Amino acid sequence: MDLIDRVEVIRGPGSSLYGNNAVFGVINVITRRGQDYKGSEVSASYASFDTETGRISYGNRFTNGVELALSATLLESSGHDQLYYPEFRDVHRGLADQVDGTQLGSGFVSMSYRDSVWKEATRNEPRICQPQPISRRSMTPENRSLTSAALPI
Repeated sequence: MDLIDRVEVIRGPGSSLYGNNAVFGVINVITRRGQDYKGSEVSASYASFDTETGRISYGNRFTNGVELALSATLLESSGHDQLYYPEFRDVHRGLADQVDGTQLGSGFVSMSYRDSVWKEATRNEPRICQPQPISRRSMTPENRSLTSAALPI
């Protein structure tokens, strides 16, 4: 949201301008330009479940007319320590340990020169901790409490 300058909502059909899928309206998200930054910006936040977010951005309009905006964002969250699934109470007492975390990174580049604009946004797929499948054959009353129900990625 820090990279957004404004949001324009155009109600009604706009297929003649924006293509066949613009039936009920168009939402146009305008990002900040390089000259809006006037240098570098850094932001960080911390939230519940050990959620940490950091962003660094740089933007400038150079004397030769080239305008550049760069930004990179990282997010990491531990999530809940333990989740309970009643439908799996016979397997590891229905508990899943350390499977709710996620990691995410994204980047944004915008470069323009006179009327030509080039923009690129990337986002890596979130790395979400997934439960490790447990076979019924390995589950015995003796080792049930020792078997791990989750394997973080």
